[in-house]
Amino acid sequence: MSVHTIYITDPTAAKPSPVNPLGASTRLHLARSIRSAIANPTISSVILTGGGITAGASGGTNFSAGADIKEFAQPSSVTSTTGEGEDAIPSLVELCTLVESSPKPIVAAISGVCLGGGLELALSCHYRVCPPAQSAFGSRTKMGLPEVNIGLIPGAGGTQRLPRLCELGWSLKAITTGRMVGVAEAFRVGLIDATAGSGTASSPHESLMECAARWARYGEIMPTTGRMLSRRQVT
Repeated sequence: MSVHTIYITDPTAAKPSPVNPLGASTRLHLARSIRSAIANPTISSVILTGGGITAGASGGTNFSAGADIKEFAQPSSVTSTTGEGEDAIPSLVELCTLVESSPKPIVAAISGVCLGGGLELALSCHYRVCPPAQSAFGSRTKMGLPEVNIGLIPGAGGTQRLPRLCELGWSLKAITTGRMVGVAEAFRVGLIDATAGSGTASSPHESLMECAARWARYGEIMPTTGRMLSRRQVT
């Protein structure tokens, strides 16, 4: 049984964007990859992280900056499926639901930008980990729902999952102001579960992907239903 890594990237692009927007081809790639991992009996858990040519022990340069700006005029990209059968392109809402409902634990290995739909995708994962706040990758990692700054409301579950994970007042402020937070604050408020090299890590030099694999193994012995934020009560 193995931990399988899925990269957030556009497999059809000759030169994928470094911020990994969640456009149609990327959502289709992720949905297919997640369904395949769920169906594969040799895979016991999944890590979801940013793609790109620098993806490796430190994860990708960026997790995801969210929705593809070129699709902003297409409501279906957020709320409804386009197409049919194996080629059906899931909306971001449907992709997040697929991730959250996975019977196998999915861990978001977050570095760089994790904004808007990118954070909503991370919130649908069962666990979230980041590089240490003072590391090169950790110091530039930012998380938030900045859509309000362009007159939009998070449409893929962020307004529902965030208050079920973090304190209500903090969550409402994050949603209504669009402020972005770094690793240290994210850990303090419970937005992420751990940073690499902390807690039960075997080494303070643990990489982000090693940390994600450790949490994936932990998740394998825990029921994923308890980690589905959409099923929690707001406290």
